[in-house]
Amino acid sequence: MAPAQSTSTSWWRQLCWDHPGYAAKTLDSFADGGSKNPSKPKVFCKACWIHRIEAEQRKDNEELSQGKRQDVRGQGMIEDYLWAFSYNTEQSQGSEIHVSPK
Repeated sequence: MAPAQSTSTSWWRQLCWDHPGYAAKTLDSFADGGSKNPSKPKVFCKACWIHRIEAEQRKDNEELSQGKRQDVRGQGMIEDYLWAFSYNTEQSQGSEIHVSPK
């Protein structure tokens, strides 16, 4: 199931899905949610959304066949995972997740 359409009128925001909690302004829906005045909503590129879900499903299947995983995650669990990034330590670049050096 696709996330909510971005509510901003900026053209580039029309290319992104808003975090599911953004309408209710939950702190986890902001990349800077730990600040006093969070202002950077988490968004996900629409063109990348299905690609990222499929990549996670492939990864789960590979781990299952290697015995590293007992079962695969459902699409809802994968979507929750994608939204739960800690933007302070990780960043999304294309279809890969890169952990920043600490």
